[in-house]
Amino acid sequence: MFADTGGIDIDRIVGEQPGWIQAEGRDRMSGTRQCITLNLDRSTAKPMMTDFTIRGLYDAGPALTEPTPNELVRTLGGLADRYDARGLMSGVMLIAKNDQILFEKAYGFASIAHRDPMRTTTRLNLASIGKSLTGVVEPDRRQFAAAFVVGVEAIKSRGKADLGEKTMLDVLIPVSRLLQRLADEGAPLPELCEQLTTEAHRNMLATRDMTATKGRASFLGERALGHIDPGSRTCEVAITAVCETLKETA
Repeated sequence: MFADTGGIDIDRIVGEQPGWIQAEGRDRMSGTRQCITLNLDRSTAKPMMTDFTIRGLYDAGPALTEPTPNELVRTLGGLADRYDARGLMSGVMLIAKNDQILFEKAYGFASIAHRDPMRTTTRLNLASIGKSLTGVVEPDRRQFAAAFVVGVEAIKSRGKADLGEKTMLDVLIPVSRLLQRLADEGAPLPELCEQLTTEAHRNMLATRDMTATKGRASFLGERALGHIDPGSRTCEVAITAVCETLKETA
């Protein structure tokens, strides 16, 4: 939340010890109050922050007693409303306790292109790339990378496969991880495409020495050794084609 909202303003210091400082702050985007604990290393001339934690404060007060249903609805619903007012909320929020629905409301658009509003009855595909980009007119690299990771995780979950099992995931998983890292680092597009192409090719070739344990190739057993996995090769071709197109239009 700290990175996504643009930071937190400190309102007051509520406690301090040699190894930590605790403060009350306010999220700049949502306006909600937060309890921030900073862990400090004072063994150097200048104290260094080694870690921090952020915990929300309920309207119930500093004792942090269990919030009432009305407090939950007011706090969480108010947070969603503030994000929605800034065009940053797209989806359906449902709050329930003991099988009783306390709050249900839809926000944003189901399709930004057609301006179709989100409804509580709108059906969304779980773990789909499209859901991650719902309401985003032109995703930036970090948003696209996050959506790509979601798509790869969906394939992984549906196929119950992972790295090293001679499937397309032996290309998709390393490429998705590299894409996310390069997007976070702000790598230039030509460099990003070059590294992704290289990563896809390297991991595709690595399937030659793997024994298939998932998919149709698993029936071949050790006879699959020495052969590149067709799914990995297909993904490598597709990734290379997309990267080459992006480099030409950059």
